[in-house]
Amino acid sequence: LDFKLIYVRWKEMKINQKSIETLMVLSSEMISIAKMGDTAETLSSATFIFALFKDHYNFFGGENYINRDRFVLADSSLSALYYSAMNMFGFDIAGIDLRNYCCLGSKTPFSPNPKITEGVDLYSGSSGEGISGAVGLALASVALAEKFNAQKFNIINNYTFCLCNDISLMNGMAQEAISLAGTLKISRLILLCNQTRTTKDGILEETCRDNLKKKFKAMGWNVIVTNGQSYTWSSLAIARAKRSSKPTLIIFKNLSIRFFTLTKLSQVRLDGISPPYPIVSSEQITISILFKFLSHDNILPIFDTFFKPPKNSTGGIKMFIFLFIDNVS
Repeated sequence: LDFKLIYVRWKEMKINQKSIETLMVLSSEMISIAKMGDTAETLSSATFIFALFKDHYNFFGGENYINRDRFVLADSSLSALYYSAMNMFGFDIAGIDLRNYCCLGSKTPFSPNPKITEGVDLYSGSSGEGISGAVGLALASVALAEKFNAQKFNIINNYTFCLCNDISLMNGMAQEAISLAGTLKISRLILLCNQTRTTKDGILEETCRDNLKKKFKAMGWNVIVTNGQSYTWSSLAIARAKRSSKPTLIIFKNLSIRFFTLTKLSQVRLDGISPPYPIVSSEQITISILFKFLSHDNILPIFDTFFKPPKNSTGGIKMFIFLFIDNVS
């Protein structure tokens, strides 16, 4: 381990933690206003996305710079977090664009589009297409490197990062592209998997029991499992992936998402959609950040104090997400 790097990260943790919490609150506010997106996925991905953008993602030089890194968002429900990170790191996305998230004609549509938003590399489309597109971008970089790179003079040495989740990796199109990447040993391809073990239909084990680590190793990939809620370990995991001679899957396996029902109603549907996206307000997220310093016994009384259901509440259930951080050895 690079203990010097760990010490530097520890010294910087205060400002880093503030930045991460800013991403959490800003993204949740966008989702709450637009009523589109997944707050749970956003909160569980904010830490390692910040580590990627701050320490590893080389986006300098503008979109016409051929050797810059590429980033592909395979899950559009995380687009609020993507736009928030782009705004924080100086892309051409202003605060008004974040407020107009998912509005007609805005620069921040639900599915990022390179024709609309400067800095977006690929339109991810439906589930699985984002991963396939990331493999294609990485393969194109390999082809350019073989043509133009000379010994000790690497003109093309960029990386391709792809943010995905359990749902994206279940897609057959994605699996075919992943198998090809492992066969061709595209070493500068890195998948960032936010593994919450949940899907839109419930617990992942009810529909898929694949062992991702063994599955990807069998297809010729390097696999790293780390704590996605730790900025230090997330940054170190990405740095280690960049040194691999194989494509790398980083599994951020550290969150167990629990749902607390705030209004105890009999219906299980919200606005006719089953199951609903977990959408909460930025105020609730701000308070939930404080909950990380409280014991489990103190949570429910605070819920009763702050989140009393409105009078004459009808239709659906309201859910609030609390993140329990599981330490990963």
